[in-house]
Amino acid sequence: MVVGPPPTERPQDPPTSRSAPWRWALPLLLATCALATTFAVAPVVANDGDVAAVLRVGRYSASRPVVEQDLPDPPLTEDYGHDGQQFYVLARALPDLGDAQGDVDKLRYRARRILLPVLAAPFPDGPPRVWAMIGWNVLAIGAAGVALGSLARRCGVTPWVGLAVALSPGMIDSAQGALADAPAVALALWGVVLCRSRPWAAGALLALGGLARETTLTAAAGVGLGARAWRSAAVAVGTVAAWAVVVTAWLPADDKANTNNVVVDLLDQVGIPLAGWADVGWTSAGAVLGAVLLACSVAAAWVLRRRLPELAWWLALDAVLLVLADQGVAGRAANLARVAPLALPAAVLALAVVRGDAGATEVDGGGDGTDPPEQVQESPRHA
Repeated sequence: MVVGPPPTERPQDPPTSRSAPWRWALPLLLATCALATTFAVAPVVANDGDVAAVLRVGRYSASRPVVEQDLPDPPLTEDYGHDGQQFYVLARALPDLGDAQGDVDKLRYRARRILLPVLAAPFPDGPPRVWAMIGWNVLAIGAAGVALGSLARRCGVTPWVGLAVALSPGMIDSAQGALADAPAVALALWGVVLCRSRPWAAGALLALGGLARETTLTAAAGVGLGARAWRSAAVAVGTVAAWAVVVTAWLPADDKANTNNVVVDLLDQVGIPLAGWADVGWTSAGAVLGAVLLACSVAAAWVLRRRLPELAWWLALDAVLLVLADQGVAGRAANLARVAPLALPAAVLALAVVRGDAGATEVDGGGDGTDPPEQVQESPRHA
């Protein structure tokens, strides 16, 4: 009679790739959305519950009369206001954007950033539509956090670094102003996640990001240069260019000629490197924040250049846009933050990667520069 070793329990199968992500993705999504919500509703709370505060309606804005039809006596800024009011007017005018002529300051320019108005258009005029614009921003920030968490897992670090997306100054400004930056970044970031496995889907996501804010085409360039996913990049650039042609043929020209050409518009916002920073003062809030964002972008791009080259290229191109920003962009710190929205989250990811590498080196070396002792496993004895 042969006596063998006692039977051992069969090891549990590892979770499948389909079920495993939900163990971290859903909690991360909820946590990031919750954090983003606290920032998003801050202007509403500060204005006694008046949701119109997030639109930042300008006292001298062409959009003010239209907004006041649905939201009487909104809080006003002492200038021309910000983009949220323009998106509201476009959403109200859809599907005939021509009706918004004269109610926004640069119709063709605003219409090229059509995604958020399209998402907000199905909701009723007034507070429901404004809350929808806030909701889309909050959901986008949560989705971007999960996307960054997916990239973090790819680098071997905790996906909870994705929570840093909700702390990005550019994302906070987007949520508090009902802007299109958060949806644009979320879509582009998911394009980065999928560019290697599903290039056509990635191209569609990058294209949608570009239709929310064309500056996120730096992400499309990043996946082309870093991942060689040129199909994805071509789909994104081609779609945004085609929409720009449609807008130019469809909508009437504005008085300012520089708002009728997408290339001229982009070039008009750049200048001599760092000249815009110098114009507003090196100690201004914009220049100081710009320096921090530039350092974060460059450092993160360097750390991630081998693990995530597509993201590294995106960060590097955003850094270029930062130093080329003109006085109009650099004069408001939040505008510079919107130029490099991933600078801070990517820096948190890069720091986690560096710490993870340092920990792995310490473990491999036994913590004191020596190799860890080998473990000897005895083989079972049979009688």
